[in-house]
Amino acid sequence: MGKENMAPFNQTSSKLVLLEAGVRLSQEKGSAVALKVASVCSAAGLSRESFNACFTDRRAYLLALLQH
Repeated sequence: MGKENMAPFNQTSSKLVLLEAGVRLSQEKGSAVALKVASVCSAAGLSRESFNACFTDRRAYLLALLQH
């Protein structure tokens, strides 16, 4: 599939998908602190690059997750 067929990156929807994945994983694990970025990306179906475009680092993600 060429780039012309790919949907444009939407940071807002990607951020929401990553946060919802974090909520699910936190409930499964019993804690958000134990979340790994790779696990969140996998559960969200998004790449690490998408994660990095939405959050500066894991700490920023965890803070956003707490506010979500």
